[in-house]
Amino acid sequence: MFKAMVTGLALAAGLAGAAWAEGPLSVTTPFDLGVSPTDPFKADLATLGVTSELGGPTLVSVYQPAKLTFRLLESNTGRAGLQITTLVVDGVDYDFGLQDFTAPGLLLGSQTFSGDFTSLVGFRDASMPADVDPVPWPDAFQVYIRGADVGNLSGIGPFIGNFDTLYFSIAGVALFEVSAAVVPEPATWALMIGGFGLAGARLRRGRALRPAPAAAG
Repeated sequence: MFKAMVTGLALAAGLAGAAWAEGPLSVTTPFDLGVSPTDPFKADLATLGVTSELGGPTLVSVYQPAKLTFRLLESNTGRAGLQITTLVVDGVDYDFGLQDFTAPGLLLGSQTFSGDFTSLVGFRDASMPADVDPVPWPDAFQVYIRGADVGNLSGIGPFIGNFDTLYFSIAGVALFEVSAAVVPEPATWALMIGGFGLAGARLRRGRALRPAPAAAG
């Protein structure tokens, strides 16, 4: 039984360790290295070391529970003639007004989530009625990563990469940062319970195979 329990725990630790090493945000999309300095957003991002723009549509997912923190870096109406007023995250509306670019950004809120951004993130603009569904990710979203994170990309053409932080703009009007921090307890304990479950199953099987004690005469 002890050997089975150790094997189960080792399996749990190995799987959890791999998840920690890869990073919580997984992105699949083509990309072009370098950003154009003619776009004010890209020029602002360059001061943060963000030098790569991902192609669209950009598919983003969180493969284990993670705390996602969203910040508004900049919002205005001068670029596309519209104003993005709300970021919608997992059904929660985060409203905001106009804001000049700032590196820390305005904290909008945090959500703990595991899954696909297409069912998580969306936006509303000033012309949209409140009862209309938000425009979902990845429509109208441009996504950027730091130059230091380019080494995390793999593959030729469409790639898979893992990151802790992404930057994205909506229709060239509002600019955001989303950072992720894994939540170890639910994922780790789920794996550890699986490990103990293997040991318990072997223990129960061993008991079932034992001969029943003879009845007293």
